Order: sequence, then structure tokens, then C-alpha cells
Amino acid sequence: MEKGRRGKRKKKVKETGPPAETEQTAAAIVEKEGNIIIDIGLDKISNTANEFIEKIRATWERLAYQENTILVWRKEVIKRLRT
Repeated sequence: MEKGRRGKRKKKVKETGPPAETEQTAAAIVEKEGNIIIDIGLDKISNTANEFIEKIRATWERLAYQENTILVWRKEVIKRLRT
């Protein structure tokens, strides 16, 4: 019995345009291709980044307040020890 040879298939290559540089470019791609995922993705990235920045800012302010409170408390303790 002879074994059959399998032919090699070429992979289909999906043609893509140049990468989007701005949201306006992405919006143009959305209009042309009807691909809403690109636009939603950019909004999600922006919202996530803004939330992250706000969390960092709030944490920084809280730590600065705590540090200031500790410094004031230490000054009071030192005053009491000296008197």
C-alpha cells in the first residue's frame, strides 16, 4: 500500500493597515470597517489609566497626611519629655 502525500497549504494572511496613531485615526478605521471594538478599547484604556492615576493621587495624599500627623505627634512628645 502506498501512503498518500499531504500537500502543504499556504496560510491565509490577513491584510491589515498601518497601526492607528490617534483616536481620530481609530475612529476613521471604525467608520470604514465597522469595527467598534477598536474605539471601545481606546476608551477603556483611557478610563482605566484615569482611575489608576486617581488611586495613586488619593494614596499619596493619605500618606502625606499620615506623615504630617506623625511629625506633629513626635514634636508634642519631645516637648513633653523636655519639660
